[in-house]
Amino acid sequence: MCNWAREDGAGRDASRGQSIALDYTLGLGVGFLLITGLVVAGGNYVTDQRDRAQQTELRVVGQQLAADIEAADRLAASTTSGDVRIERSLPSTVARSTYSIEVVADEDPWLVLSSHSAPVEVRIELTNRTALVPTTINGGLVVVDYTASGELELKPGDRYA
Repeated sequence: MCNWAREDGAGRDASRGQSIALDYTLGLGVGFLLITGLVVAGGNYVTDQRDRAQQTELRVVGQQLAADIEAADRLAASTTSGDVRIERSLPSTVARSTYSIEVVADEDPWLVLSSHSAPVEVRIELTNRTALVPTTINGGLVVVDYTASGELELKPGDRYA
């Protein structure tokens, strides 16, 4: 019969007590590194998903607002009274972040919607004939107003007006 246990010259087991403590410590260290890696990778995944959700929501909000600006442009061109006012209740936050709406009144105007909590920005092109007033407002209740000077202006709305 073969004795597989190692013994030193005095008949004692040659495995040392340090190896159990060392194995335990190494196991804890490896486990800690694995869990830390999972937490870091999972955190980045959640951040990427939140940014993507904000970008998608901002694009939808921007397209709704662009449709209202273009509708106000068509109404301003066809009305004789000069009174055009379109109110749109937009969400005040997208993916738990407030956002701003900037009207860039160039030759080819566009909207820039940007999140306040993440580096997310969406650009929406506009097709209109009436000049726009360059403005920046926050999301929420928004009014597209045809001014006395013949321009379309984006203003924050008043829920209690």
